[in-house]
Amino acid sequence: MVTASAAVSLELAQRSLRLAAEAESRSEPLLARAHFLAAVRHDPTPEAGLAFGRFLSESGQTDDALLVLQDSWQLAKRRECIPEIATCCRALAMLFHRAGQSSQARRFLQRAAAAEMRGWSDQQATLSSEQLLLESEFAEWEGDVPRALALCQAALEGATSAHRSEVLRHRARLRTIQSQRLAAAHDLLEAARVAREFAGDRVYGECLLELGHALRSLARGHLAMRCYRAAAVRFEDAGRSRQASAARRWLAQTAAIERTAGGDPLWN
Repeated sequence: MVTASAAVSLELAQRSLRLAAEAESRSEPLLARAHFLAAVRHDPTPEAGLAFGRFLSESGQTDDALLVLQDSWQLAKRRECIPEIATCCRALAMLFHRAGQSSQARRFLQRAAAAEMRGWSDQQATLSSEQLLLESEFAEWEGDVPRALALCQAALEGATSAHRSEVLRHRARLRTIQSQRLAAAHDLLEAARVAREFAGDRVYGECLLELGHALRSLARGHLAMRCYRAAAVRFEDAGRSRQASAARRWLAQTAAIERTAGGDPLWN
């Protein structure tokens, strides 16, 4: 049962998270950090901590991000909420991996799976799409691409619309490793279509950028340029100036190739 005070705290936390997102989109990290701290202070759930941990990680503040995510994990355990525990463990697994702490990363991956298993019922005895995707990513990092593809396919079968683009992007990476570049491009095209409908400008921009890279590798320069141009616009709309600049650099490089290789039948 949610008390009146908890409801007010949650509302304050949600408002602070919205303000933090707006500050991020305007490239105001100090203001975003202040709003994230306010959100964490008010939020009775781990949601604000997870969002703040993501912000710190993307800002290169790995140690601070780990502390925030570990606090969120402890909060989820106190609340005895299995989905929250699993989500926090997955976030920690990913961050420990990025920090080069593979044993800790694997430990939290296993904790996330164990948390989900504790919540299984007679009707549901399968890992979530989010868990299967992370298991697939770990298999890829360990060099087991066939297992990674099998796990990715299982993740795709259970993915919600909002999660589907992330799974498709991962499958595209695996197919690229196997030199299936055309199949990878098809996955990225579908990921972009899904992201356009169900995700924000940043995710849509990332899908377009990756699709541009895939098309460029297939010598489809004209189509790649369209993707890079659209990605730059999406990143600008999301306040991601650094990513927008990168997309524009790829656009300029591909345009230069277009000018010099325009008569090459292998290019376009």
